[in-house]
Amino acid sequence: MEDMKKYVGVVQVVHEFMAGCRIDIKSRYYDDKALIDKWFELYPDSEKILLENNPSINEFFEIFEDFTPITPEEWEEHKKAETKLEELWI
Repeated sequence: MEDMKKYVGVVQVVHEFMAGCRIDIKSRYYDDKALIDKWFELYPDSEKILLENNPSINEFFEIFEDFTPITPEEWEEHKKAETKLEELWI
């Protein structure tokens, strides 16, 4: 496991349907609260919580990690990954 970030943000996204609902849990790890707040903005109508991270919380929420790029560095990595994926399909 890479170094553990100081904070974990968690969102609960509820998708309502005529026959019921589906609840998605998403998490994101950063050392900077402002980046988690920026990520929270992607889910405006969702329940949100900010937690101080520790090994137990980290392990519990890591399966729900959302990799949507937020920072310029993440966008660059995202573009590189898309390019590599496209090369695999050609």
